[in-house]
Amino acid sequence: MATDIDIAIFRSIKELLSFLDQQISSNEKKLKELQAMLETARGRKAKYEKLRKLIEEVSGESKPALSTTINVSGLRIVIDPKPIEEFDVLELAYRSLQDKLEVLRKIREIISKYLEKYLGEEPVTIIAELRANVPTKLLVKL
Repeated sequence: MATDIDIAIFRSIKELLSFLDQQISSNEKKLKELQAMLETARGRKAKYEKLRKLIEEVSGESKPALSTTINVSGLRIVIDPKPIEEFDVLELAYRSLQDKLEVLRKIREIISKYLEKYLGEEPVTIIAELRANVPTKLLVKL
């Protein structure tokens, strides 16, 4: 799966802006939920790191083994993930979602500033190339 490309057709600039508002709202909600999960995982990670240091000191082993990971057709399945692994996954997703939200806001601002200002009342059809529900190209047909 190299790229996830989709197409959406909007019958007006207002419809496109509404789509972007919905995407922004949805991603803000996900970001808040993820932030709560991340905070919980951060606490568990700190406790686990202390425990791991204790085990290393007492046993003399450096870095005890992490969770069991199974690879099936390119899909990694982690059985009983350690708090560090869970935190790393959540943190990566959080940062990615932050970036996506920032891009959506910038796109909305550009569309509002230019397209809505100059073509807001015109009958248009907009074909949007989307990647992960983020417009990457807009074909504006008058």
